[in-house]
Amino acid sequence: MPSRLSACVTIAEVMALVFMLSSCGGAGVKSEAKPTMTPAMKPVDNRESSITAQPQQPSKKDRMIAQLLADAERAMTLSQYMTPVEDNAHDRYRAVMLIDPDNKEAAQGIRSIAQRYLSLAKALAERGQFGSARNFVSKARNIHPHIDGIASVEAAIQTLEKQNRQQPVELVSSGVDDNGEGKEVVALPVRALDQRSDVLKAQLQKLAVRVKNSDEFMLIVARNDTEGRWIYQEMKKAVPGYRLRGDIRRGKSPKIILEK
Repeated sequence: MPSRLSACVTIAEVMALVFMLSSCGGAGVKSEAKPTMTPAMKPVDNRESSITAQPQQPSKKDRMIAQLLADAERAMTLSQYMTPVEDNAHDRYRAVMLIDPDNKEAAQGIRSIAQRYLSLAKALAERGQFGSARNFVSKARNIHPHIDGIASVEAAIQTLEKQNRQQPVELVSSGVDDNGEGKEVVALPVRALDQRSDVLKAQLQKLAVRVKNSDEFMLIVARNDTEGRWIYQEMKKAVPGYRLRGDIRRGKSPKIILEK
């Protein structure tokens, strides 16, 4: 069974075909001239003219375009819009445009990628991840500068970010832990944690600086391992090179317990 890569058209093959077509003025390879009939040549039997002509086989150019479009569609279904390198939809649609600049299917494919990035940007903004949202807007603009919807998505991001600032995330400290041992407990807001919001990231990093300065031990209580690792990694970003002393434990109520 051939591997998946063997069925894919490589960029090198595309460039070779583009070079060949440009060398031939876009007309393809010229066919050999047919010999003219001479008196000495035997005339064609009339019975041969009744044979039905065979359908013309697709050219190498047409076969390559069809394969590239099929590969691009496969990449789209896998959400491989621009990554991984040499196995994504965008590169294949662009390769088709190099061979056939007027190809409507490839042009629509590039528009579809830009539109999907805009949809992702809006979804991320609604979750409070404004930095990531703007990153996807930039990707959409780079792919298709004049795609419809860029201005409206940017406006939506600004509106959501303004609303988010009006309701800032504050890490509330209760002063004692559940056992009344006097350890400081910082509750983590569940909604902001679910959103992985930029405001919460800033609060966690601010807390990390305090932990570094006081050399406190911290216990991160999270609902699952992934959430706990995310909290720790966000705090680490604020104190590069410093090893935060602490541990991660599962619990129903997300929080950080600090102890000197």
